[in-house]
This record gives sequence, C-alpha cells and structure tokens, in this order.
Amino acid sequence: MKAKFRDRLIVVLVLMVFSAVAYNSINDIRAKGDDKGSQIIYNSDEYMTFTFPESYSIEIDLDSERSTDVFVAEHYITEDSSTWKLKPEYGTKYELSDNYGLMYFTANKEQAANMFEVNKRLLEGFSKKLIEVDEIKDAEWAEDYSSLKVYIDKETVTQGIMFDYARLSIMCYAARQFYSYDNTETIHVTYYNAESKNMYYSHLFPYERVTFNNEDWKKSESEDVTECSSYSDGVFISGTYDSMSDPYVHFIPDDTSIFEEYAQDGQPINELYLQYEDVFLQYGVEKGDRFDIRIDLPTGRTNENYIIIDKTTLMAPEGIYDK
Repeated sequence: MKAKFRDRLIVVLVLMVFSAVAYNSINDIRAKGDDKGSQIIYNSDEYMTFTFPESYSIEIDLDSERSTDVFVAEHYITEDSSTWKLKPEYGTKYELSDNYGLMYFTANKEQAANMFEVNKRLLEGFSKKLIEVDEIKDAEWAEDYSSLKVYIDKETVTQGIMFDYARLSIMCYAARQFYSYDNTETIHVTYYNAESKNMYYSHLFPYERVTFNNEDWKKSESEDVTECSSYSDGVFISGTYDSMSDPYVHFIPDDTSIFEEYAQDGQPINELYLQYEDVFLQYGVEKGDRFDIRIDLPTGRTNENYIIIDKTTLMAPEGIYDK
C-alpha cells in the first residue's frame, strides 16, 4: 500500500560503540533498565523477544535541537535519574549485545501491538523525509508489512546512500514482527529503477547483505535484474552454527570439498570464520542450529583447519532463502 505521511519525527539515533572483548555465545548481553540483570525470555506463552540491528537502539537527548532522524523514542521511553526504562505499555525490557551490534526487545502481545503502531508511524514519516530530501523517489509496502519497495535513481546509487535505506528497512522489519507477533519473520526489500520501473536489486532482510553496482543499474534501465551480478562468483553452502567470538562467527560447513585447495600441510579445512559484522543472528541461536550461507571464496587467509572469510553476503536459517 502507498505510504501515508505524518508529522516529522523528533529523535536522536545512537550508534552504539562496543568493546572488543571476546565472547563465546551470542547470548552474552547487557541489561538496560533492569537492576537484577536477569536474562530475557526468548519465547514463552506470555512474552517474546525480538532481535533488531543495533541502530534500532535509541536514547533521547532532551537538550538537543536535532530532529527528523529515526526513532520517536519519547513514545515509549521514560526518563529516569539513573537509567532508561521502557514504559510498560510498550515493552518489558530491551537489552544490547555488548559486542555484536544487536538489540533485543521483549514484549507481550499487547505491548507488541502498541509498538506496531509506533513503527507504522515511523515508517510513514521517515519515508516522507527521504522523499523530501530526494534520497528516494517513492516507497510502498505490503499491508502485512512483509515486503518493502523503494524507488531510487542513478544518482542515489552512485552516491551510495545506504544507511538511510537500512533505517527504512529496519522500520518495516520491526513493523512486520510486531504486527505478526513472530520473531522469526523476515521481509523482502526490493529496489526499483524509478525511471524505468524495472527491478534493480532485491534481498531478504535482515539476513542478506545489500550490494549495489553500476552494472546492474545499467541493466535495470531496460529489464528487471533478477540476480545481482556481484553474487555470480559467490558460493552457496549449508552447515551449522558453532559459536561466536569477537570478531568472528564460527561456522561448520557440510561440504568442505570446495576448500581443499586451501588446506595446509595436508590438514583439511573443516571450519569457516565469518566476519560477525556481515551477518545477523537472532537471539537464542544455539550451537548446532542450521544455516544457509553465501560467501566469496577466501583470498588465502588460512590457519590450521579453518579459513577466515572476507565477505559473507547471506547467512539465513536453513530453508527460508529462495535461491
């Protein structure tokens, strides 16, 4: 449906800077607004925990004159002399991963419904803002928020204005999760050539990395681009999540034959180290959980029985990505 637009949003986006301390699990977290520091609940009959990229975490600067950024924090955060706490009508708790650029938000169905209304207004307002400053030409989304379409021009592609696109995607993604009360949801984000109306790039958010290039833009001037040319040399494999330690995700591939040429001293390669900043892992991921990944073949950095992967363009729970 076409976006309906509302008043400007007053907000300050805070990009969290995390320490470089190593952790063995994605569930190493820091509680916000909770003196007991208890673990949040991933799923239960009463509560559900949603995972978002770190830019969904926010904080208000009450003295700031800055505006029209990302999140209307005063809608659901109340000021406290010592800490920030969620208003009970919007959530039970939010927590930040200390090292992995993620935010965890716990809510019951009623709270999630209230957060959906907030995100709905955010999506409408921020879309309007991006059109006003000519970063996009138009945006529209499905009635159930399962997909987002963004219309852009060549100048936008060459300038690489990716951060605001990510913000828009996060808002639609959050709206989808709160709307459906399902923390396993994804959305399909598709970018279109605003002049030709042809598809330029499509990806599965938040599991697939965004990659724009001029070759595909030129193709979109006359036809739909159904496959990103940057992925043509990528390798799609399945396997299991093992653990995470800064700055890597340890991944065990099912098929290691494609890495035989990288083996040293006859030692087979049986583990991949993915850059954690390239992937998105939901709260609650455990050792042995299965994923599909798409990677660029390594440039030769090997150590004993593993390879450090320079670029991961997809890491999604097994079976949800349509090849």
